[in-house]
Amino acid sequence: DCVKQAFQAGLEQQQQQQQPCVESHFTSSPILHFGNVFSYESIYPNIVPMPKSGDHIGCFQQWIESQTICDELQHLVYGDEGLNWDELSPEVFWRGEDFGYMANVPPGQKQTASGLRSRLNKVIPMWEKDKDVPLAFQEEYSTLLSRWRGVLLTLESFADRKRKWRKETKGTGTIPWCNIRFNRYEQEAGYYKQWEQLKKIGMPVIGDRVDQEGLSKYRYHIDLGSDVGSSWELNLQQLAKPGLLFHHVSPTKDYLRDYMEPWVHYIPVAPQLNDLKAKFDWAESHPVEAKMIADRGTDLAKYLASSDGFERMFQDDIVEPLRKVIEAYQPLSKEGQQNWRKEINKVYADSILPVMKCSGRRTDDCEQVVGEKAFPSTKLKRENCQIIYIIGVEGSSHHGLLPIIESLAKKQIDPDTGLGYDIDMVSEDLKSGLFGWYSYSLRMGKHSKWRFDRDPGVHDPALVQSVISSMCPNDGKRHVAIEWASFPSGYADDKRSYRVKRQKDWLQMTPEEIANDALASVHPVDLNAFYDAYAPHAEIKFVVLNRDYTETIASHKDWDTGPTTHSRIISGFMIILSRFLTSHLVDSITGTKLWSLFCLESIFAKNYQSASEVNEARRRVIFELAFFLDWPIKECPDCFSHWHESTKVPAQLLGPDNMKILYEHMSALDGIWPPKRSDDILPEQQCGLLTKSTTQALDDLEHPSSATPVSIYSFGKHGKKAQSIFHTAVHRFGTGRVDYILEEKSDCEYTIANQQDGPCLAINYFANPKCFYGDMIRQYPTCKTMLTNDENCDDNRYDARGYYSSKMIDTTYLPLGPRKDSWDAYQMLMNQNGSVIAASSQRKYAFNAIFTKSTHAGRSILADVLQMDGNSLSSFEQITDTWQPDPNKNSNDLLDSKSYMKVLLESTFTLAPAGHNPECFRLYEAVEAGSIPVISLDKDYKQHKCKDSLSHWLDSPIVIVESWNEAIPTMQKFLEEPEALDKRQADLHVWYNQYMSSAVHDFESFLLSEK
Repeated sequence: DCVKQAFQAGLEQQQQQQQPCVESHFTSSPILHFGNVFSYESIYPNIVPMPKSGDHIGCFQQWIESQTICDELQHLVYGDEGLNWDELSPEVFWRGEDFGYMANVPPGQKQTASGLRSRLNKVIPMWEKDKDVPLAFQEEYSTLLSRWRGVLLTLESFADRKRKWRKETKGTGTIPWCNIRFNRYEQEAGYYKQWEQLKKIGMPVIGDRVDQEGLSKYRYHIDLGSDVGSSWELNLQQLAKPGLLFHHVSPTKDYLRDYMEPWVHYIPVAPQLNDLKAKFDWAESHPVEAKMIADRGTDLAKYLASSDGFERMFQDDIVEPLRKVIEAYQPLSKEGQQNWRKEINKVYADSILPVMKCSGRRTDDCEQVVGEKAFPSTKLKRENCQIIYIIGVEGSSHHGLLPIIESLAKKQIDPDTGLGYDIDMVSEDLKSGLFGWYSYSLRMGKHSKWRFDRDPGVHDPALVQSVISSMCPNDGKRHVAIEWASFPSGYADDKRSYRVKRQKDWLQMTPEEIANDALASVHPVDLNAFYDAYAPHAEIKFVVLNRDYTETIASHKDWDTGPTTHSRIISGFMIILSRFLTSHLVDSITGTKLWSLFCLESIFAKNYQSASEVNEARRRVIFELAFFLDWPIKECPDCFSHWHESTKVPAQLLGPDNMKILYEHMSALDGIWPPKRSDDILPEQQCGLLTKSTTQALDDLEHPSSATPVSIYSFGKHGKKAQSIFHTAVHRFGTGRVDYILEEKSDCEYTIANQQDGPCLAINYFANPKCFYGDMIRQYPTCKTMLTNDENCDDNRYDARGYYSSKMIDTTYLPLGPRKDSWDAYQMLMNQNGSVIAASSQRKYAFNAIFTKSTHAGRSILADVLQMDGNSLSSFEQITDTWQPDPNKNSNDLLDSKSYMKVLLESTFTLAPAGHNPECFRLYEAVEAGSIPVISLDKDYKQHKCKDSLSHWLDSPIVIVESWNEAIPTMQKFLEEPEALDKRQADLHVWYNQYMSSAVHDFESFLLSEK
């Protein structure tokens, strides 16, 4: 039943956040399956996809014997690589067979010849009368298999083309967007004639055979292998071609699928193909992005067909699975060994159910058995089952804390058994119990109850026992399930089946009314009922999150119609949580501490003066957290590898009017939130609703004069990028003493109406033909001056500058910071749901190399080094010849800002070769994205006219080499020690915050000083 549900769900839905069937106890050891496995990894997660018999295994056998690539991969057709994208025919093209046997699987997908004939008889006359073809198949479409659905889309596109052709005055016509037809078909009497009728009227179901060279001339391909997945040969052939692959998402996958990433190597389309036209239209309207995806697909096919790529497949898909099988094998101990029934009873006593009984004498003597559990149930051990609820209101940074606790949990070793903890970060079992998260079936139109025929409540004894048995089997391990759903959760129309969903009525209520509302008190879960029901069977711990109130609201400021309404709802749930926590101080079973406060501000680097202070505070927080959870390992140097501090400034996002209203809401929560307990004694556990910075921001609203306005006049559009720091960093790293008032001017003509009283700064860019230094100081005599874009340090006349040189130590220096377009793209990426800064050791690429060669000779040297190296490390490389000022123009071949920042977020290291100056935006952008820059202090750096331009970075945790020849081996060495690498990443983040804060502080002091 589990398999049938999974298969059916995959056919009916594009994506399923909740899996149709999860058997979490089937995870003990790997099962090698020489064929497809389920695409949803939580369904039988221990089944490993292996190469299929026949050509697949044969290719690996040939590799083992001779280290040569088999013909199937050697002879991939890449087409004419010189063919321009615009020269490819803009059609979704497919040719293949009509598999007759697929008519019988799965249930409900019957496709008989007689049924098809009746449908064809309906559509032919409608076509001849110019009726809408889709209407003729509207009822039948959902019952067809994917290949026939594609054929019908082709008929529709031909019909649309014919109508357009008749309207053309010159009769030129248009190319149908879809061209999916069969090469061969089932030979049944009368069947062929029906297809011929369609062919005669211009709607051919059968298409001419096209060889691989011919296929390479089409812009789009689709892999309609079958409704159970497609073959590796088909995928690689289609990826290899210049065109773009539309991948038909199916409920199963083969081992090759894990090498392919959606929107990187292909564009996914739904199982029903109902979004194929929309995806085609997107690709046609975004040719640059579509071609990039197609090119990456071709590169992947070339790599997998190369010696290095095939060796990787051999290691990943043959050697590694076999190694896991060997490691999982645990023979029964000879000492104290019992019979098999008693041995199994130790591990699976609560979950074994007989389904088949066989004598073993013959192959056909098995009988199906439906009965009670095979072995007597054993008492559930509370000490081996722990539930941790990271509890807090919406916006409390659950996503930020989750990887910290996960890293700490994975280090734990049970001192009694020597076994690692079994950690479940997304326990479907627990979610089923807490929230009623059951798998949703579109076919049935209702929620399928998790092992139940009804919807039991959170406290239902049968549900509780079932959840605990599945989540914490008696296998000798300590099981830890972590939940983190916020209060409130989701939205009013959320498809996840919370027993009580977010209510629209709350939008009109006060916080007190929400706190007293019967539905709000049990959303997303009735905490009292949950604790009372589960405490006898599992140790429950609550980690209570507290974050600055304005940051909490700003993180979801557009929810609930706006920040002030959202604030009312959040305040109401703070009252609800406070009532529960203050009435449940200790565990009802053991009398130990039930919850502990976690102050987010205690781990923010910006709240400390030095990296050592940050590290010590975080060490104490981790130690206290492990002590509270009763975990033996209390040290975790790499726990903050995923941590990313928010760069949002709530006062700027919310505005003064909203901030004042939020302050009223906060005042009403005084003494209620955050909840206090006398045994939370660490300094890091003493926090309130507001941090110092927010208190300062609120004080600024009451006393606006606390920040000194400084007018910033910038001249000339060509210097804007070098002045990005005024948009990307000075507010984040500033002290709040300066209110920057930016004003852009085309030249330095003095305009008295626009020049403000008080401090001011006039910014010019190097060799500006519209603003010479003498003119600027005459027109703006009271302003300090600053020069940007002077990459060779040729002009020392200005008070401040944007590139550092030890030859100009009397000139105030302001770092470049990230470039504005890159920063905007980064912000957009990080604001997406679930976005986190990944640890260095867990990133997709070992390094990236994205640069143009024209700005420095050393870049060509680096390009040659990378070309000579080949692919010893996974990398993203885009090296172009000519620099262009705007990467987001379609007319150039540069990576756009969003794609560029996405690559940095996915790269462990970022190669940062010198341009006209060794200091470049890339240094700052990489660190912001958690990627470690690599620089070379070669002879060109030492001889650069801006002497010691990177001296501030030499003591930082970046990677420094003496020449680019050392870069690859140096990165390889760092990659061999993942924990040390993650610590370097975390240390770099702390160093960067301190460095930028210090630099901006000094710059503000310069601005506010006497001229």
